[in-house]
Amino acid sequence: AAQTNKKDQLAKEGRTIEEVVPNGWEVQSATGDLNKDGIEDFVLIVRPNDPTHIKTKDDGFEYNFNPLFLAVYFGSPSGVYKRFKVWHDTVSGREDEYTDITNELSITPKGAIDISVSSWSSMGTAATGGSTYRYRFQSGDFYLIGEESTWGNRLAAEWERTSINYLSGQKEVTSGDLITRRNLKTKQVKIKKEPLRLLGSFQM
Repeated sequence: AAQTNKKDQLAKEGRTIEEVVPNGWEVQSATGDLNKDGIEDFVLIVRPNDPTHIKTKDDGFEYNFNPLFLAVYFGSPSGVYKRFKVWHDTVSGREDEYTDITNELSITPKGAIDISVSSWSSMGTAATGGSTYRYRFQSGDFYLIGEESTWGNRLAAEWERTSINYLSGQKEVTSGDLITRRNLKTKQVKIKKEPLRLLGSFQM
């Protein structure tokens, strides 16, 4: 296995986000109380800056193909944030020059993590869209409790939004022109309740 340098990884603990993320890494963060102990926690999506995964175009534009990591740090009474887990291969990053994948991170007022993944292709397809995955901390880990996807054709006014609540087993599908909101059709579907999927068990 490749030797991992100390500087190539997220620190086990720190008092600030800057203290746990190595210099030069791209970082996106959100804060909130994830484990219901009244202390603020934070979640990060980071992209390392390993030069072997960075490709520079002739015009100087850099594509960073470093894989993204997701990490959760729980706050403690002492003010130190402690690393709970780091997930690799869970958040999709950019894989080629033509498809741009963006990930947005937020924490809901109830302390669930929302990760929105959207993709936009500059060639070959007018399909665009994305999904938001909602995870909640329970039974000692993070589980997928909800998912909402919107896909459509940016040239035609055909869109479909699917919203799933895994806790209640409800799925709602809305189709039509979501931009003007005309001719929208919504149907409710009951889905079979399965054990909740663990964060990290599939790639978003």
